[in-house]
Amino acid sequence: MKCCLAWMIVGGFLYLGVAAQSPQNPNVVNATESAGASVLENGTLMYLELSKTVDARKAKAGDQVTAVLLTDVLSHGKIAVRRDSKVIGHVTVAQARTKDNLESRLGIVFDKVLNKHKQEIDFNAMLLAVRPAPPIQIETIDPPHTPGPNPGISQQSELHYPMPTGGRLNVMRTRELDDTNSKSTNLQPTDMEGYSLEPSSGVVVSIKRTVKLEGRVRLELRVGSQQKQAN
Repeated sequence: MKCCLAWMIVGGFLYLGVAAQSPQNPNVVNATESAGASVLENGTLMYLELSKTVDARKAKAGDQVTAVLLTDVLSHGKIAVRRDSKVIGHVTVAQARTKDNLESRLGIVFDKVLNKHKQEIDFNAMLLAVRPAPPIQIETIDPPHTPGPNPGISQQSELHYPMPTGGRLNVMRTRELDDTNSKSTNLQPTDMEGYSLEPSSGVVVSIKRTVKLEGRVRLELRVGSQQKQAN
């Protein structure tokens, strides 16, 4: 009887040792591997939408800025970060326009994104473009057309003329850059009237007004130097 009891105790210890050395839950392993594969390649483009307004008159360096991804981000042929993921950045410089200083500057740098596993991925990126928030579309029901001499052509379509594209807007942007007394020499036009972009520093510049980026403003980033994944 004592011999049996001793063998049972030894067998229990052996079972515990094997269980301790057995592999982890495969679901946990797969999640970890998937999260580790979410590394952004250099040159990857990211399209963001600001979550809240950032005003150079109220903001200060170090303030957190958040945005959401508008499209999936691909890396090595696979989806690394899903659309609607949260992107985190911070204000680098905030300078309002005043009588003594006509140049307003607002710099924002994004350096973290949360993947589907809520894990932070660090990255470095350059701000390539700033675009206005899309207009809010309100669906309306058109009233029935009144029959006229030619029912096939409505009065509305007769008054519609195609608008020229490119020419006048490009001239306005060029003039804005030529007229600026900005200290920056590496400015590029943006799709927002009166605003220019200093890509090397991610700073939006204006001499016409204090820079204010409303919520839902669109930003385009390009991932730069090699990033490392946060622990």
